[in-house]
Amino acid sequence: PATPLSEIMTERVVPVGHDADLEKVKEIFVKYDFLALPVTGDDGKLLGVITVDDAIDLILAKRRRTALGRLRKGA
Repeated sequence: PATPLSEIMTERVVPVGHDADLEKVKEIFVKYDFLALPVTGDDGKLLGVITVDDAIDLILAKRRRTALGRLRKGA
């Protein structure tokens, strides 16, 4: 509890813009091996956070929709 946050935090902050697509978010998670990404607005202010769990859920949901679309088309 007495340790300052600055001594244990990751100093490299890589934000993602609020309008970033899923592919960009995935690239950042893979490249930096982060567990969470800050989401910023056009003014650079923090709007929220995307966790790696959230990103995985979105990626899997997208893949399921794509697979269902292929099944419906008979591909």
